[in-house]
Amino acid sequence: PIALIAYDGKAVKRLALLLLPFCATLAQKAQEAQLTAIRDSVLALRKYANDHQDVRGGIPQLTAIKHQLRDWIDARLAGFPQNGDPLTLSESLHNGLEGARLFCDNDSDCFPTSFGFLDEIQVNREGSDLIVETAVGTGVRCGYDNSAYIYEWTDGKWQRIWQNEQDDYAASAYFPQFLHSVQISDPGPDGTRLILTLGTQTGCLTFRDVYYRVWRLGTEAPLL
Repeated sequence: PIALIAYDGKAVKRLALLLLPFCATLAQKAQEAQLTAIRDSVLALRKYANDHQDVRGGIPQLTAIKHQLRDWIDARLAGFPQNGDPLTLSESLHNGLEGARLFCDNDSDCFPTSFGFLDEIQVNREGSDLIVETAVGTGVRCGYDNSAYIYEWTDGKWQRIWQNEQDDYAASAYFPQFLHSVQISDPGPDGTRLILTLGTQTGCLTFRDVYYRVWRLGTEAPLL
C-alpha cells in the first residue's frame, strides 16, 4: 500500500522552527568538543619545551594542531553570515582560546619557548573574501608559526579556497614566520587572482629575515 500524505507547508515550517534550537545545540556541543581536543593537543606539547631546538621546534604534532584549529574555525564559519562582522568572529574565537587557557599571559610561563601555547586568531575581510590567520607556538623563543586561510562565499556558505601552512619540518625547510599581511589581487584579464603574503622571521631578534611569497589562487606551490 502507498500512503499519500498531503503537504502542509505550515506544519513543515513549525517543525523546522522546533528543530532549529536542537540543531544549534548539537553544533555548539560539537564545537566545544573540538576546542577540548585542541586544548589537549596543545598542552601535550609543553613537555617538549626544551627539545627539538635543532629544527626550531618543528615536529609533526604542530601540523595536527594547525588542522584542529582550522577545522574548529570551519565549524564556526558554518553559522557566520555573508556580511558578518569579522571583528565579532575574532573576539568569539579569542574568548574560546582564552577560556581554554591556551595563551601565554606571562613570559615566565612560556620560557624557554612558546611550545604548548597559541597566539591570537585574526579574521579580516578582503573584498568579499575572509582571511583567517592562526598561530601555534614553536621551539623558538618568542616564536609562533603563523598559518593563513582564505574563505569565499559560495552556494550560501563559507568555503576554504586556499591555505598556507608550513608542514615540512626539516631543519633546512622549516622557517616559522610572523605574517604581517595577506593580500588578494583583483582578477586579471583571464580571471586569475594572485595572493601575496608578507612575513618576518619569528623570535626575539633585533634584525629579522623578511619573507614574501606569491601564489596564483587555486595552486598549492608559491610562484615566487
